[in-house]
Amino acid sequence: MRGEIVTLRRVALELSVFALACLFSNGAAAEEPALVWRWPEGVHRRFFVESEVAVPSPVWFVADRNREARVIAWQLRLVLDCSLKFRERRANELACVVEDVGLLAAAVPGDGDSVWAGPVLPEILAEVDQKLTGAVLQLEQTPWGRIRNVDLEGLDRGNRRTGQMNETLRMLLLRAVAGLDLQLPKGGVTTDKVWTQRESLLMKAPNQSGSFGGEESLHQVFQEVDTRRVIRSVGRGMVVPMSGSSDETLNLYDSRLESAAVFDVASGALSERVWTVSGTPTASSAAAEGLSGLPYYQRGRLRMVGDALVDVGATGEVGPPGQTPTSLHSWSPLLP
Repeated sequence: MRGEIVTLRRVALELSVFALACLFSNGAAAEEPALVWRWPEGVHRRFFVESEVAVPSPVWFVADRNREARVIAWQLRLVLDCSLKFRERRANELACVVEDVGLLAAAVPGDGDSVWAGPVLPEILAEVDQKLTGAVLQLEQTPWGRIRNVDLEGLDRGNRRTGQMNETLRMLLLRAVAGLDLQLPKGGVTTDKVWTQRESLLMKAPNQSGSFGGEESLHQVFQEVDTRRVIRSVGRGMVVPMSGSSDETLNLYDSRLESAAVFDVASGALSERVWTVSGTPTASSAAAEGLSGLPYYQRGRLRMVGDALVDVGATGEVGPPGQTPTSLHSWSPLLP
């Protein structure tokens, strides 16, 4: 009888040790950092952002004093210092200070010059550079990473012309910061490491009046290195640029997205991302009548740079993509 009691006690002790081991292992699993955006108060995150856009229809770049040109492609490089402005239940409002700007643009042949004043696009770009440097960009980001609103603080909206220029500035910045719009799985966990996102900013058309349509992206964690998660994304959708012209509104673009990002689960921050978006007009689009139509594309990359000094390059006019003009610097692709 005494031996049986000893045996039962040993079995009970072994079961207790096993139960404690399971408890600690479950606790360790529960403490595994999740895929969740975090913006601690007082923490600043500096990003170096590069974007390249080529549009099928020219975009008006205007200056304050009767200077305007139609631009068909541009490259924008920014250094952003982002921090939490205030926190709400449904969104975090972020303030991103534009520390430095480098802007290269290509105009429609003939639009970059004036009979009376000579080249006008460099003057317009210099004014855009001046307005953006030091500007404060407001972003509303949901807890899961969706960017709901982008706005510029302190812009003069006194007349229609300045309003048009403000929309150009906002469009430039929107295309640049669209890479921060990375929705993570709700709750921060997913069983198969795959989740979807609808209405990504990256899939929006580069247009001053905005765009509408339907698109969906698929995200997947395909590599884990320490606390970093490499996320691969693909997307597809139909995008319709909005315009005052009824013909422009009839253009539908079959758009595709490819992206790779590095997210740090320990800090809850996006440390790097690259992306490419291309759009081709459908056969029923007004732009494709009698010809194949002109596509558009967007390329970009961002990375967190800490306190490092970053050279954003010069601001000025360059030749259109695919052309080698004699008097302008040739176009150099952002992502060869």
